[in-house]
Amino acid sequence: MRRVVVLAAAGFSLAGCSSFSLPSMDFFTPAPPVVTLQLDSKPQGATATTSAGASCQTPCALQVAATPGLNVTYTLDRFLPQTVTLQTGQHQGQPNPDGTAPIVTDFDQNPVFVELQPAIPPKKVRRPPPKKRVARPKPPPPAAAADPAPTASSPPISSPSASPSASPFPPPPPAQR
Repeated sequence: MRRVVVLAAAGFSLAGCSSFSLPSMDFFTPAPPVVTLQLDSKPQGATATTSAGASCQTPCALQVAATPGLNVTYTLDRFLPQTVTLQTGQHQGQPNPDGTAPIVTDFDQNPVFVELQPAIPPKKVRRPPPKKRVARPKPPPPAAAADPAPTASSPPISSPSASPSASPFPPPPPAQR
């Protein structure tokens, strides 16, 4: 009788295998460790948002799972957004009192610092307009002389109506008869 019960139980269990699936083996893989990620930017006050959904205003620290390929996007008004992709690394931690040293998982780039670039180029400094040239007034001609004075480059023009005393040249010799 005992054999019959064992065979029946085995039969039911094998019959159920065709429609029954085993749960995935994901429960054997450990969850990634939680790491404190330090975030900073220039200028400070940018919003840092991780691909995991956590966000803060720089400078700040976030608790995130140390998964490779984590993205951090920095945004700030009047600046171009910038995204940094982080990779994880393992290194030996502080030794324990018993002499063993744990393996620590952390991001390769921690703290994360980003210098944001302005979205609009800075305004160019305008040069002041050139000074307008002020025309100098011409000196008035001397009012004492009635006739204009002859210049060195042009000889004076004599007119028949002009008196001989007004001429700068000596009078001509008398005509011979």
